[in-house]
Amino acid sequence: MRPKPIIIFEILYCIMMSVGAWRSWMWLGDLNPTLPKTMLLATEIGMFLLVVSLVFFVSRRRSKMAMWILILLTLLPLLITLKMLFDGLLLTDPSLILLLQTTVKMIAILFLFLPSSRLWMSNTNDENDLEETFS
Repeated sequence: MRPKPIIIFEILYCIMMSVGAWRSWMWLGDLNPTLPKTMLLATEIGMFLLVVSLVFFVSRRRSKMAMWILILLTLLPLLITLKMLFDGLLLTDPSLILLLQTTVKMIAILFLFLPSSRLWMSNTNDENDLEETFS
């Protein structure tokens, strides 16, 4: 049985991915008007499928590699969001949604580091093995 923090991680992350898909759909042409919309849409769908599959590998298969890849893919938008915040570009609706999305995703990632999640990810019942979980 999966612990509650893993379930909460999965739910939060998938909801934020859905919000991101909606945000991309609403403002697809505004991202880069010079690129064809079909290319942007294909990229968005590909990234969506990649990230959702990583979430399920982490939450269902206990994959540590998928967890670290997902963390890296979450940090990239965080850096972009922080740059936009310091440049004063977070005043538009898509940027505010990106800020909300990134914040909730980071909170979801933190659920992976709770003791019950770490114990479940290590696939053991011994709390002494927690140091080996994320190495």
